[in-house]
Amino acid sequence: NTITEEVELVEQISTPTPTPTDTATATDTPTATATPTASPTPTEPPTEMTEETTEGGGPGFGAVIALVALLAAALLATRRDN
Repeated sequence: NTITEEVELVEQISTPTPTPTDTATATDTPTATATPTASPTPTEPPTEMTEETTEGGGPGFGAVIALVALLAAALLATRRDN
């Protein structure tokens, strides 16, 4: 399934590129502004991080929760049929 289309070039238009002109333009001169300097703050040494572990043998949901969810879905499906 190939669709082909013929195109004919009717007219070719070329636009001349503008030439730059030498004109003087006024530019804003930067003015000096006072910038606040940050005062050094004392940093505390990093404390020892402890990892929190959870009870359980594997990642995600447990097998019991998956079975309960499956049972609930089955009960809802049978209730809709009635």
